[in-house]
Amino acid sequence: MAPNDDGAGAQGAGAARAGQPVPERSLDSPHAGRKAWALPPARKADVEGSRAGGSEGRAFERASGPASARASGPAAPEGATDYEALLGELGRQIATGSRPAGTVMTLADLEAEFGVSRTLVRDVVKVLEGLGMVTSRRRVGVTVEPRGSWQLLDPHVIAWRMYDADERRHHILEISELRRGIEPEAARLAASRGLPGAQRLVELAERMRDLGVEGRGADPEFLAADIEFHELVSSLSGNEIFARLGAMVGSLLVERTHWDLQPAHPDADAVRCHIRLARAIRDGDPETAAESASFIVTQAADEVGGAKTEQTSGAKGRPSGDETHTNSAN
Repeated sequence: MAPNDDGAGAQGAGAARAGQPVPERSLDSPHAGRKAWALPPARKADVEGSRAGGSEGRAFERASGPASARASGPAAPEGATDYEALLGELGRQIATGSRPAGTVMTLADLEAEFGVSRTLVRDVVKVLEGLGMVTSRRRVGVTVEPRGSWQLLDPHVIAWRMYDADERRHHILEISELRRGIEPEAARLAASRGLPGAQRLVELAERMRDLGVEGRGADPEFLAADIEFHELVSSLSGNEIFARLGAMVGSLLVERTHWDLQPAHPDADAVRCHIRLARAIRDGDPETAAESASFIVTQAADEVGGAKTEQTSGAKGRPSGDETHTNSAN
């Protein structure tokens, strides 16, 4: 790609390099708080639909459908049902270690502690059992299971683990490592198979560039475009397992934005690589697609976790220029 390709995308990140202060973002910040704003209306409707289904005591859909629709909201958002509040609170307590593995609870104890009905407690326990977080046995009670038994890629588990700084760092870095292993190959397959929908990728990438120029990289519209972009890449791979993992990536993007880890001015190189990736898939260029995806996920992992990688500024996937940036478009 020529150095000046999509140069408008550099304006947002360039503002920070020109002297504008860049807010410090840290996975370990004790003051980190999950943003309360909602997704755009179309995505919000999906969220409400997901919660409505769960309120009947059914396990939430796992690793399928729009990731943003499956990401948990704050602890007890305004208008939340008792079911949502109890599920969120108990899930967070288990995920963050407040109720460690081996803890035994009874339905009666939980009913008294939270002041809710036995039926509601039972429904919440069924969901947590489906996530592998607890087991329920007669004459024993409800036992918290070790983390190795949990559905770690479920959007709710991802969201709950974010409430503890140590868990937040650990989980984001683990998922980032997984992304490095799967997204470049998904991009390669997408470019090879030529399934319909690649032009939409270009539109999404260009929209993210425009929003970044406007300093709106941390806005819900940017998040929705970013989620759709990464899930669509996985879907266009033609591999159903990659498509499921793409939904997991969407959940991570939701949490990164809601925990204020996504900058208003995304990194210019990452933005350009999104466009380069989209065009490579559209034009049937598997190698460029894989290289661009590799840069995107490696840059995102380095930015949020300070992870050491072997990628250098001379790698093919990196756009021209050797600046070191701290803002991510993932």
